[in-house]
Amino acid sequence: LKISSEGTEIWKKELENPGRQTVNDLVVDTDDNILITGFTNSSFNNNSMVGEEDLFVAKLNNNFEILWSQQLGVKVSPK
Repeated sequence: LKISSEGTEIWKKELENPGRQTVNDLVVDTDDNILITGFTNSSFNNNSMVGEEDLFVAKLNNNFEILWSQQLGVKVSPK
């Protein structure tokens, strides 16, 4: 979601991946690229699932197109 300094929506885009993605943090670099990190319970951007819920990191351009991504398995403890 991109909003103006007045709080008006400029555009929004959903990540088109199966399952659930939760973004935990994002930063914008000096070239206006967006770096996001979070968790997913499915294949994020055609990466392979490793654990039950995986950590992902992705770099997107300022049009929210994914430039690259990485998915890392997270071991889930039994309850």
